[in-house]
Amino acid sequence: MKFIMKNRSLRMTGLERVSLFCGLILSATLAFGEAPQGVPQGERMSDHRLGDLKDLNGYFPFEVPSSVARWEQRAQELRERILVSQGLWPLPEKTALNPVVHGKRSFGDYSVEKVYFESFPGFFVTGNLYRPIGKEGKRPGILCPHGHWAEGRFMDNKNIRDELVAGAERFENGGRSVLQARCVQLARMGCVVFHYDMVGYADSIQISYELAHRFAKQRPEMNRSQGWGLFSPQAESHLQNVMGLQTWNSIRSLDFLETLPDVDTKRLAVTGASLSLIHI
Repeated sequence: MKFIMKNRSLRMTGLERVSLFCGLILSATLAFGEAPQGVPQGERMSDHRLGDLKDLNGYFPFEVPSSVARWEQRAQELRERILVSQGLWPLPEKTALNPVVHGKRSFGDYSVEKVYFESFPGFFVTGNLYRPIGKEGKRPGILCPHGHWAEGRFMDNKNIRDELVAGAERFENGGRSVLQARCVQLARMGCVVFHYDMVGYADSIQISYELAHRFAKQRPEMNRSQGWGLFSPQAESHLQNVMGLQTWNSIRSLDFLETLPDVDTKRLAVTGASLSLIHI
């Protein structure tokens, strides 16, 4: 009989197994005279998922870490959360940048060059490289993201006259191109500055601005099991997104800056506007 029952269990369907399990639970309930309890009678399970959903009106105080070790632990936790959320955990392989620096123009005490390199094979990061002229030795290196300005790196302030009158700007050239003016000033101070494009801005055209920053309508042709596109269920389930791509571009921009022979890799910084996360 035991042998017969054993072989019968091997032939059970999924539904039959569920029914058998429920029957065993019911038998145990009848035997002991009460339903099984996960917590003592009258008490509620302690699980934050059973509480109210969080929204922007909640209270989220910042608890200052009590020691340097706790600060470092929290910093590591935040880095990992960011990388996971952007599909960069673990980090992708750092492939050859294959950088091209060309089109140099000199402006007295600084120069400007065009740059492009591959953050992934076949995907390019674009920008400008500002260097001081007449300063010897290795120089501090600075990454300069442009933020969400109209036309990004090529931003041209059409309201400069009003700002000059109001005193918001002192010089017309610098006020019209405040992003480039910042790079120029840093180069004149002796820094090597890489001013790079956000995905979809200026020379970064492999993924359009409309797709990267104004996505609103689904693309059924990109919803497929192979060769899917951004914003599709397949891409989202693999944590493939524009923010992750931009973050990787920023990481590789730092790698590019460190390869330059005139950059002191012990003196690196980032300044500018929004858009970029850099894991250092």
